[in-house]
Amino acid sequence: MNKQVMIIGGVMIAIIAGFLIFSNKPVSAPEETMEDVKEESTIENEKEYDATEESMIEAEKRLVNKEHEFTITGSSFKYDVDTMTVKAGDTVKVTFMSEGGTHDFVIDELNVKTKVLKSGEKEVITFVADKAGTYTFYCSVGNHRAMGMEGTLIVE
Repeated sequence: MNKQVMIIGGVMIAIIAGFLIFSNKPVSAPEETMEDVKEESTIENEKEYDATEESMIEAEKRLVNKEHEFTITGSSFKYDVDTMTVKAGDTVKVTFMSEGGTHDFVIDELNVKTKVLKSGEKEVITFVADKAGTYTFYCSVGNHRAMGMEGTLIVE
């Protein structure tokens, strides 16, 4: 009887093994569906995209150098522009014109200075506003500054 039990047990094992092999069904944990794979892939891609987008935006902020152009006329103890506002890192182009006397345009902290210009002359000066802060521009001729010939450059 032991021999018969062993033969029957062996046959049953063979039948079960054959069924599992030829049924194409996994014996282990179920495989992920295509939906699961797509969802995980999308989430990973979104994370990569967000990081890439953020780094691109930061790089653009650093690399984009806007140029601001101002035309300023200096006349009898005044400038026709009181305030200029730019962002730190921007390029500032000032076309300075003198009318009714000799004048110049100076910003000490940013090492900006035109020549002293006679009436009717102009000079273009370009500089990078690389430091945030509030700076006074003024005319250094005689007592022009004391008489009110100054303005403000705001670098945000």
